[in-house]
Amino acid sequence: MRKLVKFLVLFIAITTMISCSSYKYLYGYATEDSYKRVSKSLEYVMKKEELFLVFTKDYENSKVKVVQNEAVLFEGDISNNKNGMAKVVRVNINSEVTVDFEGIKNPLKITVEQMRLYKHIYLEKDENKIVVEFNDNHKDLGGSMPPNQ
Repeated sequence: MRKLVKFLVLFIAITTMISCSSYKYLYGYATEDSYKRVSKSLEYVMKKEELFLVFTKDYENSKVKVVQNEAVLFEGDISNNKNGMAKVVRVNINSEVTVDFEGIKNPLKITVEQMRLYKHIYLEKDENKIVVEFNDNHKDLGGSMPPNQ
């Protein structure tokens, strides 16, 4: 009986910690073959070692800071436009990326391993949580991706 009580307390504690996290991660299906296919189709738009970091939903004058290898890629307020995107930032897949959101205490850290097989990371704001979706496919948000810089 005592073991059961300890197990239930542990289970409730773990469940509470997981539900209190500010980030929810979703991973799309990716294989090396799909990565090569997507890389080939995006070759004319972006470099092989880049991916799109796309801020997609419920950003209304939200302060965001994107840092890659201690260099600030973007810092400012973002808001969704009519095509559903708030901001698109290109990041290098061979670097660690940190994203700070206003109102969220812990920054989002994206590792090289998380980025390696994907070409898009969608960051959707859902009240006080951020849904992070790693995906190989372009989501149709009503607009196009930015041109190559």
